Amino acid sequence: MKASISKDDPEMLRPLISDSEKGQVQIKQYSSSTSMSLLQNAFWTVCVLLGSAILIFILILICAVIYPRY
Repeated sequence: MKASISKDDPEMLRPLISDSEKGQVQIKQYSSSTSMSLLQNAFWTVCVLLGSAILIFILILICAVIYPRY
């Protein structure tokens, strides 16, 4: 036996959360996304700095191998 769901079923048309709860959820999402973007920016800044330092170190090593001082 197949269960049929009517498109006009009142339970299906009722919102899952109320308007006041929606506002609270949006505020929480905004504050967490702001702190997350700050963390992401800090992480990418640290990664760029470390990557730059590693590339400079590798270039210095290559130059030391190509042009030895002895």
